[in-house]
Amino acid sequence: MNIGICDAFQAELWAVVQGLELAWNHGVRRLIVEMDSKVDYEFLSNGADHFRNSCNLKYRWLKLLKRNWEVEVRFIYREANRSADFLARLGLSLDLGTKVFSIPPDDMLQVLQDDARGLAFPRTIRS
Repeated sequence: MNIGICDAFQAELWAVVQGLELAWNHGVRRLIVEMDSKVDYEFLSNGADHFRNSCNLKYRWLKLLKRNWEVEVRFIYREANRSADFLARLGLSLDLGTKVFSIPPDDMLQVLQDDARGLAFPRTIRS
């Protein structure tokens, strides 16, 4: 998805909202949303409302969650979310709008295979 110019915070929110709408429209009724942005995760999970220019996205998120389905939101580190990172980088080169893939792009197959094998990319986390 290419939504034009915005900051990383808003781009992640757009992706999550669009992903929820896409999942709902495809009949998914049990979903786990994994986010690698702690700021976005806290904004959506804890009801933080200090990002006023993202209120519309927060409203859409809350409206989607009220539907008859199970949505669990988890924070994960970027290293565990390589597929999402790949697609985000790919989105920068696409035309504006949403692109839905019926099969993964060829360049993404290695990332998916690494994930299926449980290949880890450890890093040091400061607490």
